Amino acid sequence: MLVIVFAVQLRQPSPAPVAQPPAPVSVTPAPTTSRPPVAQAIGDVVGTGIRTPAGEIVLYAKAVDLPELPNVRFGLVAGFRSGDSLEAVLVSNETRGTDLSFGFHATDGGEVIRDQLIPVFGYFSGRAARITTTVHGKTVDAHLATWTADATVVIFWFDPAQVPDSAVLTPLIAYDADGKRLTK
Repeated sequence: MLVIVFAVQLRQPSPAPVAQPPAPVSVTPAPTTSRPPVAQAIGDVVGTGIRTPAGEIVLYAKAVDLPELPNVRFGLVAGFRSGDSLEAVLVSNETRGTDLSFGFHATDGGEVIRDQLIPVFGYFSGRAARITTTVHGKTVDAHLATWTADATVVIFWFDPAQVPDSAVLTPLIAYDADGKRLTK
């Protein structure tokens, strides 16, 4: 009986071919060797020139989106950059008012993180060409970098050997390009 059924199946015409959709092609992206995106950085990452075993200490702006701070859109981050990697270690932002009101903002630092003293840093909203403080009776100049996302904002930091923490600061003073004092 099996022989007969098998013979009948062989004599039946094969069904008409049914159009099949093309088989999906799987494409695996090639690995990249490009720099990983620093999604949190707004504008350029600013190198301080301070080298540590964890990498160079850098400063950069990061977006802030908190309902309780509707007029604060960014803060300042201190971190380590080693090769193409970036590690945030300290974030500071305005907690009242607006982030771009004239004057000093987000001053922080002077803390030891990962066995490294993070410099005292912050930003000034206004066209400052020089920022100083006084430590133990001596005037100390800050290092400055114009923020690439807004040229009216100046990121500043002090050499940790001269300004070890924010407790030794006297009021910060900003000056314009002509040497005129911008702050009281």
